[in-house]
Amino acid sequence: MLCGGEIQSLVAKTDCIQEEIVDTDMCTRYRLVNPTFYYVVICRNCGYAFPENSMEKLRPAKVKMLKQMLIPIQEDFSGVRTIDDAIAAYRLAISCQNLAGAKNAVIGRLHMILSCLYRQKELTEEETENMKQALECLEKAYSFDSSSDARAEMNLIYLIGELYGRLGHPGKAVEWFRQIVVHPERDSNPYIVNLARDRWQDFKLQRTAGKTEGKN
Repeated sequence: MLCGGEIQSLVAKTDCIQEEIVDTDMCTRYRLVNPTFYYVVICRNCGYAFPENSMEKLRPAKVKMLKQMLIPIQEDFSGVRTIDDAIAAYRLAISCQNLAGAKNAVIGRLHMILSCLYRQKELTEEETENMKQALECLEKAYSFDSSSDARAEMNLIYLIGELYGRLGHPGKAVEWFRQIVVHPERDSNPYIVNLARDRWQDFKLQRTAGKTEGKN
């Protein structure tokens, strides 16, 4: 909370959340209600937008700076959101969280979900740009934000590998997926390990095919 004002925001009911399609980068389509539409909470009074599970407390100096830079918003995000509403919410949240100095993983996740929303609208250029931004943030999170949670680390490595693959770098993707396959704690996260093995093979084939074409 930035200004201390009351915030109204909808939350998707669990029984309304039905996954339909899950892509290999965890981009998920839903049959009824898309809960990611409501992941970003927005204060209409001050214009601050943040992830619903944000636990990081802002320092007083940062709060003061944000109050000076943000302005109240006219749009009402408190009701049912369309995909365009959700896109606007994520764009605002990314701006706010960059200003707030949020962790790389937080901003990376926002870019990941935004790229997924653009994919659903078949806006390839915007999708690709947000995948690039997500990759940059997640690599920084891996390099500089330490974590003692092996499962979370493997999830992060998986997404980095998947993003490299989707952005046309199968060799890089293979290197990252291999880290999961040989991870000392791989038994703690069998789901991601199995996904990584599958994608490792997929991108190894892509890399080999690319080398073969280059020789012809």
